[in-house]
Amino acid sequence: MTNLNRYALVKNSALLLSSFVLTAAMLAPVRAETVLERVTRTGVMNAGTRVDALPFAYIDKDGVWKGYSIDMMELIKTRLEQETGRKIQMKLARVTVGDRVNRIGKGEIDIVCGATSLNLRNIFEIDFSVGYFVTGTQLLKKKNQPPVSTGRWVIGVIPNTTNQLFIRERFPIATPVAIRNRSEGVAALQSGRIDAFASDGILLAGLMQAQPNREEFELVPAKPLTFEEYACILPKEDTQFRTLVNDTLVGFMQGVLNDREQEVAIFDKWFGPKGIAPINRQPILDYFQQVVSNRQQEPPVRE
Repeated sequence: MTNLNRYALVKNSALLLSSFVLTAAMLAPVRAETVLERVTRTGVMNAGTRVDALPFAYIDKDGVWKGYSIDMMELIKTRLEQETGRKIQMKLARVTVGDRVNRIGKGEIDIVCGATSLNLRNIFEIDFSVGYFVTGTQLLKKKNQPPVSTGRWVIGVIPNTTNQLFIRERFPIATPVAIRNRSEGVAALQSGRIDAFASDGILLAGLMQAQPNREEFELVPAKPLTFEEYACILPKEDTQFRTLVNDTLVGFMQGVLNDREQEVAIFDKWFGPKGIAPINRQPILDYFQQVVSNRQQEPPVRE
């Protein structure tokens, strides 16, 4: 082989190797920026929630975002500040049942906390935090309305919710009516367009408190018909952020169980005897204890 041919072979081999390395680099998955990295870089936590879920998330008459879920995200923001060593701004965005999963998946929002049931339907697209509240499907009706003995009611439900799925299975001969939001549900109930409005009991309790004629309504049955855990929606496979969120929520629940002043004040503001939606505390405390105990039994997370 001549020197010229040898040089050409070496040159072509080098070009081929460079091309292979470049192609491999282009095909290799690029690691997405984690929430903690993005928050550290920008100083912003992008949070989402619905605004029609009193007492979990709503906007008051002065345009201020309020609710139990907002308070939980404030605690998470504070934990992020401790973790990153910098001041963090929480930017709140309104989400819907239809777009919240997609917006988390696209990275537009870092976390969604609200009246969101923990379920496995979207488990390949998102992750969930530990549950931080428990409720279940109940029916809001007028007190003078006869009991739902035959199931031949006209029942209002919000589409694409676990309540809709349950009503379809439990009351197959009832007539379901799609309701856009809870305010419309109360209006439909007042006008007689529906006989009952099905939703999560705690949200209906909050809704009743906002009605001037709330003594005309009642929740049935006394005990919820389903078991619904509320959890935050998180980005898929962001273990570090999920651990931080879970530690924050479990720490809050532990504080309520231990009667720590700060945590009890937050809880009672929404669910205490003088809160927005007073409830029987014991079932919630029992649930908190279960979540805390399960968390303590989990093996440590390895990054």
